[in-house]
Amino acid sequence: MDMMLYVSEDCSYRASRVDMFLTILLHPHEDRVVGIKLKGVRFLFERVKAILKLSDSDFLPLVAVLEVALTAALTASMTDASDGAPDTLTERYAEVRSIIGGVDVPSEEWQPALQAA
Repeated sequence: MDMMLYVSEDCSYRASRVDMFLTILLHPHEDRVVGIKLKGVRFLFERVKAILKLSDSDFLPLVAVLEVALTAALTASMTDASDGAPDTLTERYAEVRSIIGGVDVPSEEWQPALQAA
């Protein structure tokens, strides 16, 4: 699958879809983010690699991938007149930044998602 799942706690969770890239995973009994699911990882990874001029052996900050997803989602929401919620998108992505800010993923861990058909 062309997606990545990151969970910061060992617990069950509820899923809440934010946009075409991001689904946040919420604690089952509290209203706090415990993880994320990012779709379109191949596209996001390649964009971040190009922007940051990273090699295949570099670590990739997860927050950088999230920023690319937010930029793409905001662009999509601005071109879709029926979706007037860019502030909500920005707020939801800000919530997620707090749990993934220090997460660096070795490139080889991205490879299965990048090779998905």
